[in-house]
Amino acid sequence: MSTIKCINGHEESDSTALHLKCSTCGAALQYKDPCLQQLKTLPKVELTFEKVSMVFVGVPTPPGSALAEDKDVFTSSILLGENEMEKVESFTLRRADATSWLDFYSKYLSKLGRWMKFIGLDRSHYRFLIVDTRKSLSVLALAAIQQSWKNTIVLAITADQTSTLIEQNTSFVAIGTALKQGLPVIAVSTSYVEELIFYTERGGLVVRAQALIPILSLLVSGVDSVMDMMGNDSRLGIKEHCLSAILSASEKVYPSVENALSAQESSFSIEAKKADVVTACLLAFAPIDIRNRIEKAFAKYRRQDLKDAISADHEGYPRDGGATLFSSSLYDLLMIYGLKEGLTYESLKKGYDSIASKVPELSLEKVV
Repeated sequence: MSTIKCINGHEESDSTALHLKCSTCGAALQYKDPCLQQLKTLPKVELTFEKVSMVFVGVPTPPGSALAEDKDVFTSSILLGENEMEKVESFTLRRADATSWLDFYSKYLSKLGRWMKFIGLDRSHYRFLIVDTRKSLSVLALAAIQQSWKNTIVLAITADQTSTLIEQNTSFVAIGTALKQGLPVIAVSTSYVEELIFYTERGGLVVRAQALIPILSLLVSGVDSVMDMMGNDSRLGIKEHCLSAILSASEKVYPSVENALSAQESSFSIEAKKADVVTACLLAFAPIDIRNRIEKAFAKYRRQDLKDAISADHEGYPRDGGATLFSSSLYDLLMIYGLKEGLTYESLKKGYDSIASKVPELSLEKVV
């Protein structure tokens, strides 16, 4: 221990050092400076947050490594369970607490907003919400996102004519909530997900909701371009989008890249036509020689098939499909389309009205 002195400079012995006054002159003893000398400088704490945060709502959360190898991604989920529980990686609500989206929205909005802040969702550079809008948690999750959190995209599994009326009502309100929040939406319909099937070198054959994972991986890999497109579209008032994807394409399946670009038009993720497209962005993942061919093919495709679009861009990336014999000849195409207003929810309005007319509380107006 450092020597303890009074304000007049008298030193205190170990036996008297715990007194408040000097045993020689009665002046106050100085403890602060000697104590501070004994304290070591604490290391500076610097918090780091992942570049991309993904929140899964009503959708199984895949392992982080399944989304993008060696990518800076944080995943969390909003779930239903037997007991309410808050963790860094999940927020669980009691299944018995509610019977509709309005019940969850009314009870948990503030609490979920605090959890989102607690896990640092606002601190990531980019955010994706992967939301099954048919589920009762969807409205709550979308309403809890702060409008000030820029660079946030909703990948929405939407109800369609195969869904129940209550699912259509919930989906309509969830999409409406996202758009009211200013969040751009990429919509994939229930039927599209049910029929989805891809082959990937790492995962083999993946179907239905599991087939969304390689799409999400491509979105993460091209996140800067995706966010740029969404930002540009938002400035034009375009918030609604769909996508089409072709994975592990090769000349054995498509004689040329031009054929592949034409083929992807038949796999829009919602009921939409080429005439409904107002913007387009192609993300191409391929070896360099194939990327050069894709660039030329897209320039031609843009002139001929997207000539009425406000904008149509493309970005090429290296492809990491795994070390297989045929990897060097394969490529992935992910096209994101900006759509005319209303296409993501107009087909749900009849089902929405059917429920809202009987139970007025289950209307979009109840979401503040």
